[in-house]
Amino acid sequence: MKGPLQALPKSKMAEHAQVAGCPKLETQLLEWISERRQRSGGVSISKVWVKALTLVKAMPNNIVGFKASYRWGIRFMQQQNLSVRRQTIAQKLPADFGAMLKLLEFQQYIMKTAQLGSVADRQHGSNAINV
Repeated sequence: MKGPLQALPKSKMAEHAQVAGCPKLETQLLEWISERRQRSGGVSISKVWVKALTLVKAMPNNIVGFKASYRWGIRFMQQQNLSVRRQTIAQKLPADFGAMLKLLEFQQYIMKTAQLGSVADRQHGSNAINV
């Protein structure tokens, strides 16, 4: 009797990809990714596969034949339902931001007052002549 994988047509034999090759490595990688994300660090696919290679070398029983590539990183992220986030730059506000905000509000008030004044002049039919 054929096993479940051999019973499938050749085009459907990709069922074996759902099993983790090294579950210990994958759990360590997931922990590393979650730690980086908690510290607001970016996690790119290239960082994932480089970290996987360093973890494999650090393991006492080195996994024979393990090859992590960029494509491996993509598949790992997809299998774990992880997304690659873009890094954003968060800048600190200047120390005198409150004063700058007050200046901006004052400038907006002056411009609004000037616009209202020119509208009022037009509505009242101001016939002033500038010489």
